[in-house]
Amino acid sequence: MGVLGYFSRLARNTELMQEMFSRVGINGWFAQNPHGSEVLRRAALRCGNCTHDAECAQWLEDHATADAAPDFCRNHDLVERIVRDLQSPA
Repeated sequence: MGVLGYFSRLARNTELMQEMFSRVGINGWFAQNPHGSEVLRRAALRCGNCTHDAECAQWLEDHATADAAPDFCRNHDLVERIVRDLQSPA
């Protein structure tokens, strides 16, 4: 894959990642957390290197909302940590 192909996949997967984070309700965490932008950047890089984009797109089509990311998601553990963080009392 060439450079343009990589950036194309990165852009596509980043869109999927944003949709995934929306489905599990963690989008707001990144803006609220002082390190949110760095965490989001690393999440985008993990997602950009993922080869499960077709599975991800299908999962998103099948789930309007969810409590967790699917097991194949490279950001699954991150999503779990953020969900726990959001659920814990301040």
